This record gives sequence, C-alpha cells and structure tokens, in this order.
Amino acid sequence: MDKLPLVSEFIEALELLQFPDVAFKDWCESMREALNDRKSVDVRKLYADGLRQLFGGESRDLALSSGGGSVHRHFSDVVKKKVTDAFGIEGSKLVKMDAKKFGSECQGILKSYKSLEPTALKDLSPWLSRFNALDRDNKIEIPGQYTGRSKPMPEYHVNIFGFEESVLVLKSKQRPCRITIRGDDEKEHRFLVKTGEDLRQDDRIERLFGAMNALFTADPSCRAKHLQLVTYGVVPLTTRVGLIEWLDGTVVLKDFQRRGLDEGSQGNLARCSRSFGLWSTEDYAKAYKEPSQAVSRFGRCVQQASRESLSKALLGLSSCPEAFFALRSRFVLSHATLCVAHWVLGVGDRHLGNFLVSTNTGLEIGIDFGYAFGLAAQFLPIPELMPFRLSPQYLGLLEPLGKEGPLASAMQDALRALRAGAESILDVLDVFVQEPTVDWMRLAKRQQAGSSPQASKRQQGTREVSLDWFPRQKVSIVRQKLEGGHPSYILRDELKLRKTNQPDFASLELVCLGAPGVESRMRRRFARGDKLSPRDQVDCLLEQATDPAILGLTWTGWEPWL
Repeated sequence: MDKLPLVSEFIEALELLQFPDVAFKDWCESMREALNDRKSVDVRKLYADGLRQLFGGESRDLALSSGGGSVHRHFSDVVKKKVTDAFGIEGSKLVKMDAKKFGSECQGILKSYKSLEPTALKDLSPWLSRFNALDRDNKIEIPGQYTGRSKPMPEYHVNIFGFEESVLVLKSKQRPCRITIRGDDEKEHRFLVKTGEDLRQDDRIERLFGAMNALFTADPSCRAKHLQLVTYGVVPLTTRVGLIEWLDGTVVLKDFQRRGLDEGSQGNLARCSRSFGLWSTEDYAKAYKEPSQAVSRFGRCVQQASRESLSKALLGLSSCPEAFFALRSRFVLSHATLCVAHWVLGVGDRHLGNFLVSTNTGLEIGIDFGYAFGLAAQFLPIPELMPFRLSPQYLGLLEPLGKEGPLASAMQDALRALRAGAESILDVLDVFVQEPTVDWMRLAKRQQAGSSPQASKRQQGTREVSLDWFPRQKVSIVRQKLEGGHPSYILRDELKLRKTNQPDFASLELVCLGAPGVESRMRRRFARGDKLSPRDQVDCLLEQATDPAILGLTWTGWEPWL
C-alpha cells in the first residue's frame, strides 16, 4: 500500500503527528542500545538517519524543510544546534562516548526544550491540513475497510475527502492525536493516530478478541449472559504509525470514577499516593521482604479512598433504580469477560487510564495492549503480580454478593468456553510466531542478553540469531492457561524470566504464591502440576487479584486502592 505515491505521502504526513520531543526520546533510546552493541550496529549511520528524521533532509520527501508544522520548526530551532554541539558534526564525538554519557546528554537537551501545544492540525502536519480530494487525480481509501471476513468490494469503500482542522491531543506519555477524516460519504470518521509504535500487536489482540467472541456466542451459558468483548478497529500502516478507531460516547475509567467523588473524597485520593510511600525500585525491593507491612500500607489507603465512586458514577447515568441495576449488571459482566480474556492473553498495565466506559450501555472496554503476554511481569521495573484489575472500587460495586457472586459465575463460564475452543485461539496466535512484531524482536534480544553471560556475549556478535523462541515461549504460556495450569505458578515461571541474579526473587515468589494464611488458601490448595477446573482457576485468580499483600506492592501509578 505504501508503494503508491499518494498513500506514501499520507503515511508520512501521519508520522508528523508524533511530537518531535517524543520522537527524540525514541531516537535516544535506539542510540543508547546501539552504543551498547557497537559491533553489530553502524552507530554513525543510525545517528545520521535519526537526524534526517528529526530535523529534515533530502531522504525524506515530507521532511521539516517542506512538510513539518510550527511545532516541528520550533523544535528544530531550539534543539538542532544543541545536538550537534553535544555529539559533533555527523556524530564525530560518538566514538568516545558510551551509552550512559549519551543518555545524560539527551536528558540535558530535553530539559532545555518546552513543547508548543498545537492549536490546529496545520501546526503538526500541514499536508493533512491542506489535503483536498478535488485537487488529486487519485483517491485514498479511509483505512480499515478490509476486514478479511468477506470479499472486498473497493467500489463501495469510503474515500478521504479532507481533514478537520481541529485536533485533540491526549494527555498520556506518547501524546497521541485524534484526527477527524471527512469521507466522501459526507460523514466524519474519527481516529486516534499512534506514532512510534508497532500496532500489529494491538490489531492481533483485537482479532483474538473477535475469535473469543465467536466462542462466547457458541456457548449457551455465555450467550444467555450476553458475554461479549467490545472490539474496535486497529489499522497498522507501518511498523511506526497506525490508526485506532475512536469510540464515541466513551469515557476513560479514571475520569468516569471521579464523577462519583465529591471534593472531600478527591482530596483523600491525593493523599493516598503520598501515604503509599513507595517511589523507587529500591523502595519496592525492600518492601517485598515485608509483606505484612504491604498489607498494612494497602489497608491505610483503602480507608482513605471511597469504595462507592464507581457505583455513584453509574447511578449518575441512570434515570431510575431499574436502570441503575441494568447498567451495573452490564458493567460487571463486561468486566468479568475482560478479566478472563486479559488473563489468558497476559494483558497487563491495567491502570485506570487503560479502560473506557460506554456512557450509553455501561459496558467496559479495554484499550492499549502494549504490555500483553506477560510483559508486565517480565519487563516492567516493578513487576505486576495481579492477574487483572479487581480493586476496591469494583468490589464496592459488587456488594452485597461480593466477588463470589455474578462476577465469578460469569468468569467461570467465559473461561470454560475459551478452554473448550482453545485450538481456535492458538491458531490465531500462530501469527505471532510467523511474523513477530518489532517490539517482540527487541524484547527477545533483551531477554536473551539478560539470561546469562554467555547469551550476552552472543548478542554482541555480528551473526544474526533466530529469535523465534520468544513468541513460541509466549504462546506456550497461553496454552498452559487454557489447559488448566495453576495461575500463580504460571506467573512465578514468568517472573523467573526476569534478569538473573535477582536478590528479591525469593520474596517475589512468596508473595506471588501467597504467604501461608487466609489470603492464600485457594492458591496453596493446589500444587504446581495440578490441572485445575475453570472454577478452581477462577477462584485462584480472584484470590490473587484481591490479595492485599500483592496490591500493597503494586506500582503507585496503578492506584490499587481505587
């Protein structure tokens, strides 16, 4: 697709929606990795290519000299000379520079830069702002119309007529932009543009959700409870840019919960982070050795936070008590389905910003799957030990029946259906083995380098090593879950994949498997090699997800008290 000149221009114009300081951070990380691996990477070439991407050059048709907006020009004016001063003309100073020094120089450069906030699309990508289909001989189809479920009929596809000038910048780390495409069907089509990421993983996970929905529809119990996952379109255009369908009528869970808080409760939440008291990886390393204190820490925060904000927020959408009970039931059942699907696929990083709530239906929607297949346990500095999010706000919504009521029943039905159709899920997963994403290849090298000194030396060689063992490893873990594996022992094995010589692994393992006591009764009831029923797996998962020792050792930004 990108071989067509007009489409190539369109893709390159979308890439300009990445804020230049965010692109600079990505480039700095690539350079740091290259400086650690000089034998197999041409550092000077990578440096030159990066400068052309950041500041423009002959190799880029839409480079800043001709296509970047005021945000990019401002970045070039402020940063370009500082980069040259720090690293030399054509990177001449890199010869005597190690990765640590390079990273320090990059941080200093970024501190001196303050990003401009775009007020219109032209501030980032003038090409998109100027685009008018009447001025073009060829057409561009709105991406995402080839689903693979039926024979394509391009003559009926909607083409791009132009773009709205307004742009919405999300307040997240990567600051993705929402754009509005005007189609020749006289309708507006909204998309979130994700840059600097390989969206093939998100696309494949949405396809896996579609396969799971087919299994839920075929299962009588799941069909009777209307268990389904809300899916949306993901269109990877290249390994660096893609589009995500924008879901209208939805609110981020964090903002939705705040609708149920008064001013006093919001003030209490602000104090929770401070009283949690864990800020660095060193703090957590010490805390793992004292799980009893983690329980106390978590308990203090729960007392300060309201358990009713989610209930009150749903009540605010309801016109009568009957409507509230219907919305609550939909929300709980959709969350139960999400919990099972996310656990099977190892989806982590489930903080409050990675869920949406439909204000029309009350359904919950999971978004952003960058940390899927156990990556949150293996690669995050503070490993995630909970299988999914079942924090106090959810438990408050489940009263008076608690987690053993409709939630557990729906989870058991969903997991039973997925286990019965395991082969269809594993067939879809095979694409990860056949065509691993850019991120997976990078993480495979990282795991291989950290596995042993010998592996580290191999990584420094020039010979390319096959890395297909990494996706096979991840698919094998999914298979274990669908065959009745013990959730806690599967997680323990994933934690073993972290870097060697972990001084805190014994403490991590104890918390993961559950310290002897009431909070770990179900997990300790079964041994590592036991094949659990769907009900037993769900019971273990619910216990693990609500274990105060685990939640008291969770990353502060995850806000486990909510």
